[in-house]
Amino acid sequence: GDRKEPVQLYLNDFDDNGTLEQVITYHLNGKEVPFSTKTQLEKRMPSLKKKYLYAADFAKADFRDIFSRQKLATAKKLQADQLANSVLINNGKMDFTLAPLPEMAQLTTYRAAAVIQANADALPDLLLMGNFYDYHVEIGRQDADHGTLLINRGKGNFEVSGLPGLNIDGQVRKIQPIMVGGKPCYLIARNNASLLLVTQQKVN
Repeated sequence: GDRKEPVQLYLNDFDDNGTLEQVITYHLNGKEVPFSTKTQLEKRMPSLKKKYLYAADFAKADFRDIFSRQKLATAKKLQADQLANSVLINNGKMDFTLAPLPEMAQLTTYRAAAVIQANADALPDLLLMGNFYDYHVEIGRQDADHGTLLINRGKGNFEVSGLPGLNIDGQVRKIQPIMVGGKPCYLIARNNASLLLVTQQKVN
């Protein structure tokens, strides 16, 4: 999403059944379109089945006609125009700079982070982990991360590094730095999986 073509959420009782429904849209070739498929929307709003018998007709329709222009105009509306994995750099005095992470740190959703010292310099580095498996089948699961180290090169610049000799599988939800025998380690909690204990390895 961006400011000109944000991802938008409309909340209203679109089919007059007394229940609020969510409609999420995004822009495709400059046109605002529903994020959900016809089949997914029909599960929540069965009236769409009668309105659009064929998927081709649904695909060609303006989304404002699918959900009624009046309903969309009176809907509660939220929008997202920044979807990149990013860090906020604290410049002091409540002034922050939003810095999108490098391309190789945009492959999945991150759900856990820890500020660490991964190398010998004085700049704080970031250890990130995440993944999410429970999207519906049309989206697929996000499982591309096996542990991402962001080496701080200063001035808001981070360099992506893997974890030396390690691949962390699963949906990580918590990273807890601890000391074991005087060495920095990390307890890693994952959904429906065992707890991991990882010893920190220094990088350049």
